[in-house]
Amino acid sequence: MIRGVVAEAEAAPEELSSIANVMIAPPMPFIPAEHHGRPIVMALVVDAGEVEAGQRVLAPFRAGHADCRPGAADEVPRDLHAG
Repeated sequence: MIRGVVAEAEAAPEELSSIANVMIAPPMPFIPAEHHGRPIVMALVVDAGEVEAGQRVLAPFRAGHADCRPGAADEVPRDLHAG
């Protein structure tokens, strides 16, 4: 699983930033109960490019891998940090 996340991140453009954590699954509502207390890989990804390009870049992460359960993927408003 970690190899799939790393491969997707390496193939992505520079606008993508990613962090992959190997950890014990906490008892959080977005993690299925059968995985609580077991080793998991939690990947955090963000794309800072144009929205349409970001949608394409993030699609493989959102789709998940054969042994992966995709999590929540939210879009942050473009004007969040506008000053």
